[in-house]
Amino acid sequence: MELLKYYWRAETPRRIVHPFVRDLIDKVIEGNQPYDVFKELRELRKQLSRTDRVVEVEDLGAGSQRQRGQFRKLSGIVRHSVSREWQCRMLFRLVHYLGAEYRLELGTSVGLSSLYQYFANPQSLMISLEGSPELAKIARQNFDRMEAKHLRLMEGPFAKNLSRALEQLGKLDFAFIDGNHAKAPTLEYFETCLPYTHEHSVLVFDDIYWSQGMQEAWTVIKKHPRVSLTVDLYWAGFVFFHKEQVKTEHYTYIPQWCKPWQWGIDDKK
Repeated sequence: MELLKYYWRAETPRRIVHPFVRDLIDKVIEGNQPYDVFKELRELRKQLSRTDRVVEVEDLGAGSQRQRGQFRKLSGIVRHSVSREWQCRMLFRLVHYLGAEYRLELGTSVGLSSLYQYFANPQSLMISLEGSPELAKIARQNFDRMEAKHLRLMEGPFAKNLSRALEQLGKLDFAFIDGNHAKAPTLEYFETCLPYTHEHSVLVFDDIYWSQGMQEAWTVIKKHPRVSLTVDLYWAGFVFFHKEQVKTEHYTYIPQWCKPWQWGIDDKK
């Protein structure tokens, strides 16, 4: 039902006239620029997805909708719990597009999405937080394998490590929040990150339609007075803080091919 509601209210690129959002769609959301590191990370994903090693997962968040139990195959974690390759590539393009330096991730898992975000700007610091010791161990191995020298991992509860990570970063250019998929923790992460953001920062919230609580959290975040612009992609929401924007605007994006009758229609211009 929520997907259907999203579909009907979503706008195709031809209906969006905001210059920054149009550029974001062209270069990030619909971008397809090839980067050499994509091949290496695809191979790493393939190898992990073929590994039947059983991992003990200490899930400190809302859990997984597709995988149950404390012990899970690594192959299953990669297939069901890790961000898809196209999503990881979009995060890479977003970091690259914004030139984001000081980056934070909540929810490392095995480190695949972390590596995409990191290699978009590998000369600058990124910190990723993971609550499960076994997943953190695997992520560190993947970081070492890829020689991600400025990518740090903090292991333990987000409530304990988030403030520490932000203090180490000093400021926050980019954050991918893919942790506890519940309303109260999500809003707590947002409020904790907020003092470290600036007018060029972006916060990306994963799975904003994962549950009723996540939808409510997304609604509260959109209404915050510091927020100037949001882009809803269904699988994630982008939050911006542009000071030059007088009126807050919210966009719900859908690819042009999903609404073919809008081809050639640009009635908002």
